[in-house]
Amino acid sequence: SVQCAQERRIPVPQTEKVVLKPLATMQAFGSHFADLDIFSWQRFAGIHELACLRATSTAFGASTFSFLVEGLVALMLGDGARNPRFAVQALAHMAKRGDPTAVAAAMRCLRHTFFGPRAAAASALSLLAEAGDSKVVATLTTQLQDCHAAVREASLASLVILAPRRDSVVAAAVATTLNDAVSSVRRSAVIALGCLAPRGDEAIILALVALIGDHNIEVRRAVLSSLQVLAKHGDPMLVSMVAMHLGSTCRRIRQAAVVVLGRLASAENTAAITELVVHLGDTSRDVRKAAVMSLGRLVRCGNFALIAAVAAHLEDPSWEVCKAAMATLEQWISAEVMFPILSRQPERQWRLPESPPTRRSRKDVDGFHKF
Repeated sequence: SVQCAQERRIPVPQTEKVVLKPLATMQAFGSHFADLDIFSWQRFAGIHELACLRATSTAFGASTFSFLVEGLVALMLGDGARNPRFAVQALAHMAKRGDPTAVAAAMRCLRHTFFGPRAAAASALSLLAEAGDSKVVATLTTQLQDCHAAVREASLASLVILAPRRDSVVAAAVATTLNDAVSSVRRSAVIALGCLAPRGDEAIILALVALIGDHNIEVRRAVLSSLQVLAKHGDPMLVSMVAMHLGSTCRRIRQAAVVVLGRLASAENTAAITELVVHLGDTSRDVRKAAVMSLGRLVRCGNFALIAAVAAHLEDPSWEVCKAAMATLEQWISAEVMFPILSRQPERQWRLPESPPTRRSRKDVDGFHKF
């Protein structure tokens, strides 16, 4: 910050240079804290550097930086503080968790006119407030309707840490952001629901199933993880709802539906297995690969039809599909699935010898050479 200020020919007070010196000189910075201009962006950058040092150091206690906490709070609450974003971020690392003064200052910054301080305050509350603080949780819930995406995303991340688990009220408030226009907010909402929503909540599960076809891959992955936590494994209604997305014209939606089907369906669900076998012939290589891997994950006891269907993809034009087919067949072989199937053939019995032969006969050797 000092070098940048010199390049822009901005006068830098001598007290701001102590941010680049060891911790022993930071007391001087604290004693001259009020001498700097209230709108000095260099001071904000210096405070941010102090916060980084505090966050990465384990040798200094919170009391070492107590002389800066009061100044930071005064800076955040002052009438002339136009953009105290760095001060909020520094306060999150310097103040102790549960400090009422720091928590009150951060919550007041949630009403700032600029989105930067609001987002920083929402993120700072995850480090300042105690888990389960109802007042903080209620305030963060209202911030989910903020006009800026950064504030909504930071509020969702803080709710994951502070809100009580399996709370239907908080989960309903978080579910309102599932249709957000910004993909990162949708992803954060899906992750938050996986941590906060009650297990088996039909309304939440239906809302997550609707996001299986989201165009963003990170959202789809988050939906898959959250559904595995909230949904009941093998639920036929949920499986049928997921199967409805298999007929989509978008290959990404079909791929996501195939992956979710392989994770949520039970091994006894023949309809789900049939759908996966059908999509082994999909025109998209990503869907074919997902179908092969889902069959390997879902089916633990194969049959001739499944083995033949998967083995046919050993010659697939896509090398990724070939590797998935080899991995699935290897999994079935290692789990001793194919041997019991082959041993039930009436025309030929596949049996291991009771004991290895100790001596080869001449007839066996001649037969080997002929072969």
